[in-house]
Amino acid sequence: MAKTYNSGWQPFEKKFDERERSTTFPGYIFPFSLVHNPRTNQTRCVEDLREHWKSQATSTDPAKFASTVIKDLNKCAPTYLALRTGKEGNFPVELGQQLLVLHRLRMPQSMYSYVMKLVLENDSKKSISSASVVSCLKLLETYVVRRMFHGIESGGLLAVARGLWNNTGGDPDKMLDVLDSTPTQEFPEDDVFDKDIRSAHLYEKSDAFVTFIVDEYERGIESSEGYVERDDFTVDHIMPQTLSDDWDIAPSVHEKWLHTWSNLTPLSGGPNSKKSNRSWESTITMLKTEQSFKTTLRIANDNDRWDKDSLERRANHLVDWGLKRWPKSV
Repeated sequence: MAKTYNSGWQPFEKKFDERERSTTFPGYIFPFSLVHNPRTNQTRCVEDLREHWKSQATSTDPAKFASTVIKDLNKCAPTYLALRTGKEGNFPVELGQQLLVLHRLRMPQSMYSYVMKLVLENDSKKSISSASVVSCLKLLETYVVRRMFHGIESGGLLAVARGLWNNTGGDPDKMLDVLDSTPTQEFPEDDVFDKDIRSAHLYEKSDAFVTFIVDEYERGIESSEGYVERDDFTVDHIMPQTLSDDWDIAPSVHEKWLHTWSNLTPLSGGPNSKKSNRSWESTITMLKTEQSFKTTLRIANDNDRWDKDSLERRANHLVDWGLKRWPKSV
């Protein structure tokens, strides 16, 4: 058993960062058990796994049984860790990139088991192609983004996840049909998403979601420099939360647009802390010195004023971009 522990269990355990192991490893067990048995629950998942492993064992020898368990546990760990911690695994390039997108989105953990099942079927059994897996994951991203923009809570998604594999087999078209026809879990249509992009108070949603949306737009801007990861990424209001007398903005316009995506831009931590409620003239000067973010430079270079018309123009642009970035299609 010592050999099995040293050569099997320890390498598996080390996949889980020691600083986060107390939460990430226990968090792995339930979605992993759902991969094998979609009907299990938190109370009986460990016992169901034991029964599964007994059915897979080819020997009653304790060391061989332990090896069976460790080999099985390893199958989905890279996918789980990519979703939960952003750890890169040995995936096909596009699949690995899409898993990291779902990590940045902080996709509800209730959907982990379906993603883990998709990747397992592609990796171990080759029953579906990598292209189909990526299409399913992109559709799942759209589903989560549109729902979060619309203010729909994630409760009930576990019930959706339980049946997704059996009902779709990893077919993206079938997945779209299932997600679109689940009566208790709305999948917002284009007209609803259009309205939400324009009017939802994005800044008042979770910090992770606000950052994800603003950052995805930044990542989508093509440039010769490409995208650069930054530790001091913050989201700033272009029109400040408290208007000074230098701003010629009606209170109704300020209230309507303040926290919408149109009025938000990425900014480095230093400039954000200094910007405060400066006038637009002072703000635009500061934004033009922000070399880190292409979004911010574009706003500064394309707008002599920041008013209702500017906000509406940007909203129209973001709607066009958002509908293409998160289409309700495969």
